[in-house]
Amino acid sequence: MIEQVDLPTSVRRMRALDAARERAIDGLAGRTVWCATALPSGRGFAQLLRTRLQWGGVACGMLDVHAREELRDVGEHLDAMLAGASLAPLGDADREICAACVRDSEELVQAVEPDDVVVVHDAVGALLAQALRERGTHAIWHLRTGAPLRHPATDTARAFLRHYTDGIDAYVATWSRPSARGAVVERIAALVPSADLIAGREIPARYASGEPRLVGWTSVLADVVDVDRDETVGGRLHARPVVPAR
Repeated sequence: MIEQVDLPTSVRRMRALDAARERAIDGLAGRTVWCATALPSGRGFAQLLRTRLQWGGVACGMLDVHAREELRDVGEHLDAMLAGASLAPLGDADREICAACVRDSEELVQAVEPDDVVVVHDAVGALLAQALRERGTHAIWHLRTGAPLRHPATDTARAFLRHYTDGIDAYVATWSRPSARGAVVERIAALVPSADLIAGREIPARYASGEPRLVGWTSVLADVVDVDRDETVGGRLHARPVVPAR
């Protein structure tokens, strides 16, 4: 499901953009969107997202994960592999470091309230997923694109992290591509595995820093919140049974 978000060229389109913005902000009302990061490589993305969401009236906060040096080293190694760098695979000692972070992560998310949304921007932040899920929080991983979809290093890093990130509710990615008319567009897409949903917004690149970008991000985050709300925060545990009308 890809929707186009553009600056309005008519009264009708202006009303449609206003309605989309209001629906998104309503979907995020009453909760804080936290931009979480533990590594310098993700901090700039987290601060930029926070600034954009605040400009749109969404309650936001920075969640700085205070990771030990050895954990930061593992996280930077994983982020590099996810980006396609051919580095040596991580071993048992690195797995124990990640497992210790998962065990201790409850202490790192004390500021987060149930129903909040946490967008993590690096591999260390993703290790908080289970603790966030247990607090009743939506955990979203913002993946930085650039590597091929299939790459040995990327596949190895994903396999390594799969043991620690089951609590992630959705994955969000952003990328640019040429449109059918030759113009460049930016896409923001969320993959929600528990709901079998891919929701995205396509924004003309010339407007990517303004109102369409804001509406794109807020509406994608609101989509994630909405598909989990009917069953349970943290993903649907099973399909809702169909009951015939009486």
